Amino acid sequence: MTSRQWIWLQIGLGGAIVVCLWFGNVIKPSSLGKGAEGGADRPWWAFLFAAVVIYLAMGLGAEAIGSQVRLNASWLGGVTEGSTKGNAIVMLGQGFAGLLAGFAMLALAIGGLKRPSGRDLLIGVLAIVIALPVVNATGLIALEIYRAFKQSSPPTIGHNTLQTISESKSDPWAWAQAASAILITPIVEELIYRYFLQTALVRFVQRAWLGVLLTATLFAAAHIGAVPAATLSTVLPVLFVLGLALGIAMQRTGKLSVPIVMHALFNAVNVALTVWGGR
Repeated sequence: MTSRQWIWLQIGLGGAIVVCLWFGNVIKPSSLGKGAEGGADRPWWAFLFAAVVIYLAMGLGAEAIGSQVRLNASWLGGVTEGSTKGNAIVMLGQGFAGLLAGFAMLALAIGGLKRPSGRDLLIGVLAIVIALPVVNATGLIALEIYRAFKQSSPPTIGHNTLQTISESKSDPWAWAQAASAILITPIVEELIYRYFLQTALVRFVQRAWLGVLLTATLFAAAHIGAVPAATLSTVLPVLFVLGLALGIAMQRTGKLSVPIVMHALFNAVNVALTVWGGR
């Protein structure tokens, strides 16, 4: 089998999965459920407010730690702004600030934190296994379009964190960024986009499918600063389709843990491909 045939086989597989999910009444707009459990008595704007609070907390956390990095604070053990260590410390500060604010907003929304069940985790694993071929097919289609117009190929790595990991595999602070991307970022981003923002939009527009679409669009757009300009046209469609998959999972199950598991595994796969796949 030639490389071109392999590419179109992968695209065909992704398309076949979408058709099966559609006719299986899994992704049809009419099949989407009520969404997030808990907080049924809260108005839509309360969920939007919570999403904004977490987003701002992340920004404040990044700025607070970033200022210490710029001052080369002694308690950080010596660090240079823009270095792998400096970027990792800022990333961790941003992530932990988001976690703190996110858990606080979640506790207020549902009256307490709920532990995920083993069934939720299993559903998350199965959901991303189903979604990955569709996400991959989207990336391949975007790549074919890019090549048709540009007569060249974009860089193979489409995220700044992955670029750092690729260039600094022996640096423990690059692995700290990888750990944050796998363990912290999915929790914070799913709190913001799926639990709070998507719930707010679904309740505001009173159309589950439209709320999922809007949230997926905002989710992809929020990554523009983290995606190299040369890869935007190929990476953003992938993030949009990933956002749709995460949003549908959240809407159908009502369990935040499901899209978190999906998001974490997606990031883990990309880190693994970067480290061991020669990306």
